[in-house]
Amino acid sequence: MWFKNIIVYQFKIPFTLSKAELEQKLSQHTSRPCGKLEMSTYGWSSPLGRQDHTLVYSAYEGLLICGNRQEKLLPSSVIKEQMLEKVVDQEQQQMRKLSKREKESIQEQVLAELLPRAFSRSQPTYAYIDTKNQWLVIDTSSQKKAEALIELLRKSLGGLSVQSLQAKESVAKVLTSWLTDNPPKDFIIADECELRSPEEEGGIIRCKQQDLDSKEIETHLKAGKLLTQVALQWQDKISLVLAEDLVMKRLKFEELITEQKQEYNTETPEEEMEADFTIMINELRPLLTTILKLFAKPVDATASDAPPKESWLLS
Repeated sequence: MWFKNIIVYQFKIPFTLSKAELEQKLSQHTSRPCGKLEMSTYGWSSPLGRQDHTLVYSAYEGLLICGNRQEKLLPSSVIKEQMLEKVVDQEQQQMRKLSKREKESIQEQVLAELLPRAFSRSQPTYAYIDTKNQWLVIDTSSQKKAEALIELLRKSLGGLSVQSLQAKESVAKVLTSWLTDNPPKDFIIADECELRSPEEEGGIIRCKQQDLDSKEIETHLKAGKLLTQVALQWQDKISLVLAEDLVMKRLKFEELITEQKQEYNTETPEEEMEADFTIMINELRPLLTTILKLFAKPVDATASDAPPKESWLLS
């Protein structure tokens, strides 16, 4: 259950729903299998797994949720191959070239024939609402997946007022300065980075298992390249790659944290989930608080954002 990537959004107006209230709203948009002619569906499933029906798991002032995309596995190459066969057959029978519209009609026919027989797969995206700090934390490095979950949440709640992290200055320039000066307290620069030239068509250098204090890296910095992402260690507890868009990738919780689980006498899956989630959210809070203080602008909340009754909603 440990998050591997993180995109953070901030609530512009305090989120005040209880676990029960949130559960009731999500229950109107639950995950379901694809219909015969549907390529995909998206809805809420239990963060505790398929055998559980709970849509919201609550612990340590955090509300854990899971958006689940059901998607048909139907490669475009298969559709194209079937379509071309039918096009060739019809052109030979009619002794003429088919029009573009006729070919599109055949493609739709092929899709209708193949979809009911296609296999489906589930693609869960986990997230939690930190009611203490008013964050929406999504376990993904893909902006597209994050936006899809936010749109589902907005649909389920009837509105949603959140703001992605807005940098108060160039993150790349700040990260680059960490290589020449010391990084902030509790951070250690690891052995991986990406360097880019500021020009639109400039070069990109990606380094792994590289001493970032080396002369080679120094040469790239003198040439004007900026650090657009870098591997970091936080308090010997969490390692991550921080990108210039403030997406946190490849999170790894070190043994020092995972050993805390031994203090919990977990006997059931729910007790194990509570232990994992409590430890994770407790350790992520100081890390995310520090990153937001270093890089992010304050939340832009205005009076006009708030509807008269449910102040955390925004249509």
